[in-house]
Amino acid sequence: MDSQDILRRAVDEAHKRGYCVGNVDIALIAEEPKIAPHLDEMKAVLSASLQIAPEEVGLKATTNEKIGDLGRCAGIAAHAVCMLMRKES
Repeated sequence: MDSQDILRRAVDEAHKRGYCVGNVDIALIAEEPKIAPHLDEMKAVLSASLQIAPEEVGLKATTNEKIGDLGRCAGIAAHAVCMLMRKES
């Protein structure tokens, strides 16, 4: 299943329960592949799925400075926070 489908389902469920996404802040941690060249496209895709403006998507990419499993390119980590707001009736 496409991860954007999962995200859209979560947004639809929030809408059914009277909430909407206010903004998101996401940090991606990876040595490889280099993510920075893709950030603008990723923000556009995420904002469409979340039904928010691109400027409401905070997206950063960093490395683990070759420390630990992430530093050895054994994985990629993501930390994300989403602000949900109750929709006005």
